[in-house]
Amino acid sequence: MLNVRRAQAVLKQSTSVSEVYKEQSAKLYTHEWVKKFPTMLEFIRDQLNNSDKQHQSINEETAKWISHIEKGMDYTDEAELQQMRDVAIDAQNQGLNGKYWAFIFFPLSVFRWLLDDA
Repeated sequence: MLNVRRAQAVLKQSTSVSEVYKEQSAKLYTHEWVKKFPTMLEFIRDQLNNSDKQHQSINEETAKWISHIEKGMDYTDEAELQQMRDVAIDAQNQGLNGKYWAFIFFPLSVFRWLLDDA
């Protein structure tokens, strides 16, 4: 039993500081996750391979979001308004860089209430 405890302690300490382990554990997690949800791999590939086709719609939607942001709330100052614009632009950049899911998720999670009223 003593050897088990000692081995556990050594493994815990060595893996917690190992850069190789950190990188490989993320890849192992991704591999196991894709095995469990195989259609997600198709979704991810589609995002990366077809992101250029989405650019125009992403830009158009972002312009709508920013318009809604500017009309939808009373801001105390220009900096507060700019923060909201920056959040929308960050989501736009995610979409333009092949992470269309992040772009789609943005209005549903961050300020859906604002878009519904517009």
